[in-house]
Amino acid sequence: MDRTAEAYPKLNKLPLKGLGCRVELEVGCPAGEDPGMPTVPRRPAAQRERDRLEARRLHAAALFAAGVRQAEVARQLEVSAQAVSVWRRRWQEGGSEALYSRGPSGPTPRLTDQQLAAVEQALLEGAQVHGLSGSCGPLTASSS
Repeated sequence: MDRTAEAYPKLNKLPLKGLGCRVELEVGCPAGEDPGMPTVPRRPAAQRERDRLEARRLHAAALFAAGVRQAEVARQLEVSAQAVSVWRRRWQEGGSEALYSRGPSGPTPRLTDQQLAAVEQALLEGAQVHGLSGSCGPLTASSS
């Protein structure tokens, strides 16, 4: 057993690349199968952007329903004619529901919010607090 595993007994099997050490997390079940996994995105700014873009597409759907030409929709919403063409085709095939956001892209998070908080706390405390020596100190906020 390496020193990291000894220093972090409750953490297992999560490699943190680029830190020169390995921290591991205790995971109770495979990714995506944990009933405690968050359904709310971890990146609220990304969610707000998805919501903003969805609202714009739904505004376009309302304009399509009112009979506004594609070129005018593009001008009003300040988007490309190609984007409006794609939206109109999706709207014609599936209605407004076809323009809803599909949610965040990428893989399902493997860590619960609680596990992620434990890793963050361990990193903030630093290696020496957990019995490790070396150049890895606690993480600090940059003042620049």
